[in-house]
Amino acid sequence: MRLASQKKKPNSKLRVLVIGVICFILFLFAFNYRQQLQRSMLYVNGGSIYNDYLDTSFKLNEFLQPENGSKRKNLIVTTGSSNYVRIQKERTEKTKAFIRSGLMIRTKSEYYSADVKLGKQKSKAKVSLFGGASDNFRDSNGFHFRLKLDGGEGFGKKMYNVLKPRSRGYNVDMLANTAYQNLFDGIGIDLEPVNVIFNKSSFGIYVMEEYFDKYLMESKSFRESIIFKTMRKDSIKFKHLPDNDNAEIAKNILSDVLEDTDGSQFAALIDDEKMFGYLALIFIFNDYHPTLPDNLHFFYNSVTNKLEPLVRELNLIGYQNTPEEFGELLGQIRDNHFVIDDWIRFIGESRFDTGIKAAMFKIKTESLDLFNFPKYLDYKNKLIGFKSKMEGNEELFLKNLDKLNFLTNQEDTRVAVNEITINKDTILSEDLVIQKNEKLIINEGVTLTFENNSSLFVYGGLDIKGTAKSFVTMYAEEDSVSSIYIHSEVDILIQYTTFKNLSALDRKLWQLPSAITAYESNIIFNHCNFKSNRAGDDMLNLFRCKNAVVKNCTFFEILSDAIDTDFSNVQIESCRFESIGNDAIDGSGSKVAIVNCSFLNIEDKAISAGEESYFETSNNKIENSELGLVCKDGSTLISNKDFLLNNNIDLVVFMKKKFFKQPVVHLKETEIRSNLIEKKVIVTGLNIPKNVAKRVKDKLYGNEFGKSSK
Repeated sequence: MRLASQKKKPNSKLRVLVIGVICFILFLFAFNYRQQLQRSMLYVNGGSIYNDYLDTSFKLNEFLQPENGSKRKNLIVTTGSSNYVRIQKERTEKTKAFIRSGLMIRTKSEYYSADVKLGKQKSKAKVSLFGGASDNFRDSNGFHFRLKLDGGEGFGKKMYNVLKPRSRGYNVDMLANTAYQNLFDGIGIDLEPVNVIFNKSSFGIYVMEEYFDKYLMESKSFRESIIFKTMRKDSIKFKHLPDNDNAEIAKNILSDVLEDTDGSQFAALIDDEKMFGYLALIFIFNDYHPTLPDNLHFFYNSVTNKLEPLVRELNLIGYQNTPEEFGELLGQIRDNHFVIDDWIRFIGESRFDTGIKAAMFKIKTESLDLFNFPKYLDYKNKLIGFKSKMEGNEELFLKNLDKLNFLTNQEDTRVAVNEITINKDTILSEDLVIQKNEKLIINEGVTLTFENNSSLFVYGGLDIKGTAKSFVTMYAEEDSVSSIYIHSEVDILIQYTTFKNLSALDRKLWQLPSAITAYESNIIFNHCNFKSNRAGDDMLNLFRCKNAVVKNCTFFEILSDAIDTDFSNVQIESCRFESIGNDAIDGSGSKVAIVNCSFLNIEDKAISAGEESYFETSNNKIENSELGLVCKDGSTLISNKDFLLNNNIDLVVFMKKKFFKQPVVHLKETEIRSNLIEKKVIVTGLNIPKNVAKRVKDKLYGNEFGKSSK
């Protein structure tokens, strides 16, 4: 009989040992790579899941909101399949690098060609990843990216960061920039909510954040200039440089000034009021992060010769023990950035304390209005799915502001105005600077002679009291490069005054194109003569002036432009312009009324409305000039009963910069004898057929018509 074979029992002890060894190895692996595993599971995978949750929650909340009324545009980005693979590969490599190190990833990203559609507008573009933190690149179907546009109307060459609302605190950055722009007149960085579709995949709700380019500055009514950040005493990183010679000069000078041993030269350039406003917001948000060297950016305002901080990348953190926490925050800020520490030491602790209290008081008195500014309300409505988060931020903002009440006790800081009166002829051999607490009075018949490159700078009051029988004369010697600069908070009146032989301001870093500059001033020029300027683009530049009047004045033998208005409201009445080297009146982003003026022998444009200006002209006479009425770049020109005679071309309408919309001209009883009009622009009331041409700008500026701008 065959006995059945018995199965061999497994060695249970050996199995236990093997399992134990495997578990031990896994434990060692997990222990040694615990941080990497945590980053992979929590920050990368968990973060991607949280993004999906936020998008789903947003859609549901938005659907349930009956007051939802703002429409978001779709941002559609399309790149070639091979480019998309490269982007995803680069994103994956950044993610792996973060998992390994846990550090910010600073590798430079490549740009890839793409097509962009925003609403109905289309543009060619370049697209790349951006940002060093993991939330910028961890999600394969929701990464952050940067767009460099190269398109037509409304686009130009603008740049945007496109990122999830959570990365900007939902409404935190928008709230801070709304306050900074509206209360302290700083450059606010706007954010626009959009729905992103990238290569036909829905990425969900994003915000388009303005980048550091000329459009950021010009859209906020500032002249294009330098934007930079300072990493340390011997390191300055420029984020935007205008394409001109002055920018290169300014770049070198700023670099030299930064290396000043005690920091006083650089600190002296900082705009105190803007810095007080900036730091007051930092204190309310209770976050030092924006003041880190890599985050704090400065804009060099080339008109004021001052450095203005930009507000960005804030968190909002509640206060517990306010005075102590405030002291710790201030200490961190001063430790973080040597520029802020140098500036506080430069102005002194007493001035710092007074300035911060004034800025905080200003925010407190306007705090409720901040939530009702139209641009901010539109932003919130477009993100209404995050309503509870945004309202929570607003409540915390007000709570922090209330807890900082020891900084909002406003003291009466008014000081008596010191009057400086000039009654007799005077020679200025050095600069005359009128401070905010001073007022300069120049009485009738006085001749003020500038020599030795001296100039007049007015930050306080100015009253020039010439009369019809006894004019005041402001005259520069032939070898003196002299200018007049006015930036005042009080009304300025200049009457019966002759300005002669003045030049554009040239002070190394501080370069202004005009002989006379009025910045953010309410000013009246009445019965004044402007003659024979010696250097510069403009005789008179009105920049960001809310109320400027030029009446009964003459402009004669002007080197280039007679009046240049930038982002100003100006009334020009009963003035005479004769023998003007370029434009008589040139406007950018301005509202200008021109009434009962005469123009004779204008070598380029008599009246030129540009860059979204609104011009109303009435009963003017333009004779023997190169170009009469000119309208371009999104501007509107309404001409009523203007008379044009013997001009090379009476009316020119065209696009110079493709960023702007088409210009519009309405003629009302204005007879036009010759015209040059670009296709697609709107002109009504024209009494003769249109002379339509392509790329009119190529025919102007000294090519076939007009005169080149030097």
